[in-house]
Amino acid sequence: MRPRPLDVPELLDLCIGYLEYSPSDLLACALVARAWVHPAQSRLFRVAHVTNPSFPSNGDAISRFYRALSTSPHLLPLVKQLELDFEFRRRPHDNSIKRISALVFPRLQMLKVTLPLNPFWFDEAKHVKLLAGLANLHRLCLVFNSSLVHCADFLTDLPPVQHLELTFHRLTYDIEPDTLPATSVVVGFGLRLPDHHLAIPPGHTVQVVSLKSLRLFVSDFDESVMHPGAPLDLTLGSLNLSRMAAFSVDAGVSTPWNIIHKEFIQILDMDTIDSSTVIKLSEFPNLEFLRLIMYLPDDHLPYMILPTLRSSAQCKRLHTIVMSVPDSFHLPEAESSELDLVLSTKSSPAVSAVELEQRTDPDPNENAQFDEDMRNMFPLLAAKSVLRTTSRSYVSMGRRWTDLVDAL
Repeated sequence: MRPRPLDVPELLDLCIGYLEYSPSDLLACALVARAWVHPAQSRLFRVAHVTNPSFPSNGDAISRFYRALSTSPHLLPLVKQLELDFEFRRRPHDNSIKRISALVFPRLQMLKVTLPLNPFWFDEAKHVKLLAGLANLHRLCLVFNSSLVHCADFLTDLPPVQHLELTFHRLTYDIEPDTLPATSVVVGFGLRLPDHHLAIPPGHTVQVVSLKSLRLFVSDFDESVMHPGAPLDLTLGSLNLSRMAAFSVDAGVSTPWNIIHKEFIQILDMDTIDSSTVIKLSEFPNLEFLRLIMYLPDDHLPYMILPTLRSSAQCKRLHTIVMSVPDSFHLPEAESSELDLVLSTKSSPAVSAVELEQRTDPDPNENAQFDEDMRNMFPLLAAKSVLRTTSRSYVSMGRRWTDLVDAL
């Protein structure tokens, strides 16, 4: 009997791959034939996002997820990325968090955990560290919805990962004030890595984690509610940043540059506001990719932009500069002309692309208009054929960071 095209495993896998983002279609494919089960299930479980919200209509998703994997252990090796959302206000009934943490995901590469707003559930979420210690895991993403006191407690004794991303939400949720601890951050906060060593109790060993990349992000950042004179401490003393190659830092973080070895940084991604200090890029000899996220509340460049870019002339390996701008991007003619001159003549001679990145959901019509506006605003860059324009949502901006550090 002559074989049919879909009898070839590679062709079958390619065809089912087009349904990757349609769980209902993948479930249907898994019921077609025995040969279709594995390619369909591998895509269904490759990225597992399990949420346990406070809405009873959704049921206890984390408990159901545990039951599915514990009764079908052949699914565990299929999970490459696991996202657990613990933003619940009701306690699970069967210790499902602890049980999931005891499961062995032999091929898990990325773990993202959204930790609870209510600190009373925080002890249960600590079981996630068992997952974070799996052998193949190299990326850990933690989203905190609680006070920095609880964050620092959770971050003690982190398992060995190569890439760490920490996101901190300001507490603006509609909840009863008396359910929050007195140390909760209610408006906005600064954040800094202390420049001292972590105090280790006698007889206690803390494993030092050597990172390739670190991303620090403060969600819903608003410069008007910051308290720059009194940043709150977040002790990350068990992290070794001496060989870190990629660093992304939010405007809500006061960065201790004195503990970061700039000579190893290849990728630098940072917010810029009026109060940001000038970065001497000449101290980053191996810098290859620079991304500056600009906030322009009064349609003026932050002070640090031009002197920072001028200092890039000695970065012999810098090939890409990305300027991330808001949806409505306007500058006075004098400032745009000076920025155009600096980027085209004063930056690193190795630069082959200067990208203007609009922070918005991509739209073909608006993208074309944005490209035309930027070429009119930066004629020198356009004449050198190095100007690029694009539009990215915040989600796709995060994916780009992931792609960059994965290539290290």
